[in-house]
Amino acid sequence: MQFDLDIRRLAEAQHSLVARPQLSSLGLSPNEVDRLVTSGLWEIAGGRVLRLVGSRRSRAQRLLLPILDQGGNTALAYMACASWWGLRGCSDRPVTLATTGASRRTTDFAVVRRVRHLPPRWVVPLRGVPTLRPEYLAIHLFADCRFERAEVLVDRLWSMRLLSGPSIELALNDLGRSGRNGIVGARQHLERRPPGYIPTATGLEGRVKRLLEEHGITLRSQIDSGAEMWTGRVDFRHDTVPFVLEVQSEAFHSALTDVEHDQRRHQRLAADGFTYREVWDTAVWAQPKVVVDTVRDGIAEALGAL
Repeated sequence: MQFDLDIRRLAEAQHSLVARPQLSSLGLSPNEVDRLVTSGLWEIAGGRVLRLVGSRRSRAQRLLLPILDQGGNTALAYMACASWWGLRGCSDRPVTLATTGASRRTTDFAVVRRVRHLPPRWVVPLRGVPTLRPEYLAIHLFADCRFERAEVLVDRLWSMRLLSGPSIELALNDLGRSGRNGIVGARQHLERRPPGYIPTATGLEGRVKRLLEEHGITLRSQIDSGAEMWTGRVDFRHDTVPFVLEVQSEAFHSALTDVEHDQRRHQRLAADGFTYREVWDTAVWAQPKVVVDTVRDGIAEALGAL
């Protein structure tokens, strides 16, 4: 019974998938794993991966299956990674993975490319799928694409608030020591952009700016935050009042940061004398009054603290 509960919990975190090595680590023998399949509750999804019978066949499940089948230190990478981060014009077919040489096994369900190192700090669980951080992805893009195309794609990641100049610089300093392909192109890309460079605003950012201006509120953009591991941009700052606003994405924010990072960023802003508020992309499009009221409340609080 406890095995069943442990397997269910694992599957819930992995889009209804479990890998045979994971089941072994839970204490199941090979025969017990085989009996899971013959029980009719689990089916072979592919390779070493089992799927809960009746589970929804989602895109996330399709991307996670080869990662679990490959095992080891493995993450979604290259163009499949770009597509999963939401870059238009990029395809996740075939699925492309980056893995280290610790295991010579190769899954049949993805293109596997081996890298010398895959530091855990540069891999994040994006909607439950181990995925390279955007900064590491940028290096892959310059390794795989024409320079001009890679520049466009990396600038899109920048405008989506998924990376920044300082965060690319950190990745280059950290990962460049291993001589990875794409390092030279990524450095050139950064050198061609002056300090404080801000790419064209996203539709979300423009929507917030227009919405606030329609209600007589003018905020200036933008402030990068996260001196070491970049965690996002404080998108808007009031010109005369110590107030800042951050617009978060439901899709990406939880992958790039966590509660502790958020708390530290908020503490830094408070220490610098700022009143901080955040709104979510879902509210920007569906509940504009909530956004306006949140900003007005924050400005009023900042004025009261002067």
